[in-house]
Amino acid sequence: MDTIGPATSRDIPSPRSPRSLSRKAKLAALAISLFLFYGVGIFVRSNRGIRVIVQNESGTSLKDANVILEYGDPYPLGDIAASKTKRAFIVPDADSRIRASFTDQNSHRHSEIVAAYVENGYCGDVTVRVTSNLKVISHDNSFTMWNWRSWYGFL
Repeated sequence: MDTIGPATSRDIPSPRSPRSLSRKAKLAALAISLFLFYGVGIFVRSNRGIRVIVQNESGTSLKDANVILEYGDPYPLGDIAASKTKRAFIVPDADSRIRASFTDQNSHRHSEIVAAYVENGYCGDVTVRVTSNLKVISHDNSFTMWNWRSWYGFL
């Protein structure tokens, strides 16, 4: 006849605790978490529209700076001090152009087209440099449907 005695730790299988995960499992979980974080960042950044970066390299302050959609509302940037940068995220409702404008120290208004064609769904970047002679130089890289820079695209 078998006797029934108190259960010992050898009799009851215990589930593996989180501390007992192997190093490979921890690395895999970390890799999956980082991939998901990056993927969510792509989705979020892509829904924020076009990032317009205005860099003031003129040596003087730019007053009342704006980024303006041809068919939409202006995005005010305010004053931009010498050697400073400001950003705006623009979501066009319709096919449009992007214009940058500012007033110089002599109260002369400057306005230049910095992206000739944008539309709803674009999420790239437009970089605008105002040089020492107040010339506006732009680099239009707005035509993209997904922003692969993820969270970094907000900086």
